[in-house]
Amino acid sequence: MPFVQVRDLEIDFTTNELVAASFARSIMTYSLDSLVNGQAVNTRDEQFLAADLKLSPNPASGPVQLQWQGLENQPTQMRVLTLDGQEIWRTQFTPQGDQGQVQIDLQRELPSGVYLVQLQQGGRSQSLRLSLAP
Repeated sequence: MPFVQVRDLEIDFTTNELVAASFARSIMTYSLDSLVNGQAVNTRDEQFLAADLKLSPNPASGPVQLQWQGLENQPTQMRVLTLDGQEIWRTQFTPQGDQGQVQIDLQRELPSGVYLVQLQQGGRSQSLRLSLAP
């Protein structure tokens, strides 16, 4: 994939493509499967959690609160991934009650940048974008 400065990015789930609009007024599309090295990506069949999730503050320069409403009371895996899908942090917890929160402090372990925080319960998952500031 060539390096192109873009002004807007969108994911088209109907075609499983990343759509990039450049400053040169061109529009390019890339198959999501072609953007990950060594790991298959399937965005069409994934089941999402039926929960309301929020990370705050975001961007963060210290500890982050993950708040939820609607998670089931069963073991939940939380992973932090780089944007290319590499897992760099993992923990597991069991939510108590319909709503709650957990504090995570990744600032000491990770450099500043953009990461994905993924929650998984059974075969369902949901990801949130997290920006860590210096």
